[in-house]
Amino acid sequence: MAFRTLGVKLLALSALLLFAHRSPPKFEVKSFRGSEAKPYQERLSSFYSASYQAPPYRYFAKKSSWDNYVASYIGNSEAVIILALHHEEIVGAAVGTPLKDASEKYREPFAERPNDLNSLFYLGELAVKDEYRNRGVGKKIYVAFENEVREKERFKGICLWQLASQSNLATGKFWKRQGFKRDPELHFEEMWRESSDSDTPKVPHKMVFWKKGL
Repeated sequence: MAFRTLGVKLLALSALLLFAHRSPPKFEVKSFRGSEAKPYQERLSSFYSASYQAPPYRYFAKKSSWDNYVASYIGNSEAVIILALHHEEIVGAAVGTPLKDASEKYREPFAERPNDLNSLFYLGELAVKDEYRNRGVGKKIYVAFENEVREKERFKGICLWQLASQSNLATGKFWKRQGFKRDPELHFEEMWRESSDSDTPKVPHKMVFWKKGL
């Protein structure tokens, strides 16, 4: 009996240790509109630059490109910026803007669908630091993002472009769980380097479209 009791205690301890190992450090989610996120602008640019160099994207762009990209959201009063913070360190982030204000390459496929340009809100990026992934952090960031968009009552849905690759299947599953559906008719190719070596040629990457009605 004593051995059995000890075994149960050891199993319980193992479960607690496993839970502690899988639980991310505490964090808080904050929502911003445009310039409200100005104090985090530099940190957000660095966060995205590092996040997208990792697989599956392996997107190597100049830091100045990310600086300008993030600034385009900070400078748009309609933009929504969600940050997951641990002691003011960004551990996850989402940024979005009305689709009509997105970069031309993301708007171009809608040349014959003008209603979508005016009624959809574009989720430009959602990234989570490695040690916070697969623990519900991304979902909390997304829920905060959707809540902000819902307050802008003129928008009928949220949309995004996602890298279509075998190494990025988990991302598609994540969006399905959030209620998104892929549009098989919309896609385009985006070119980028998969190495920090500037002599490395850019290669095409297929981007596919997801949308969720509100």
